[in-house]
Amino acid sequence: MSGSILTKEEWTAQGDTLLSRIGLALSNNKDTLFCERLKIGFRNNTLYYIPIVQDQNNGREVLFKLTALSDTRFVFENPMHDFPQKISYYHHAKNELYAEVEGLIDGKIRKRAFRLSRAN
Repeated sequence: MSGSILTKEEWTAQGDTLLSRIGLALSNNKDTLFCERLKIGFRNNTLYYIPIVQDQNNGREVLFKLTALSDTRFVFENPMHDFPQKISYYHHAKNELYAEVEGLIDGKIRKRAFRLSRAN
């Protein structure tokens, strides 16, 4: 929870090759401030992070290609997207994940970080 905004993500495995997620940001009075649907899956034998953000990109998918992968980190990039151009996830501790989005805004690199914890 950040201030009076609660963020929530729910992931679902769909078969062996696709993960889907819905992400919400809710105000303290439970109004939806942000909604994003996401898939991580293969297209033409390449792994992509594929968000669909409400009221952005005319409701169409945006493809971010996997560019780095290790035991603790994975990175997806789309240099042609407005913001972000890079999305990274880091695993530091059990049941905890960090996400970072970054890219150019007005010619300057901007980053936003998020700490994600598993809810039981």
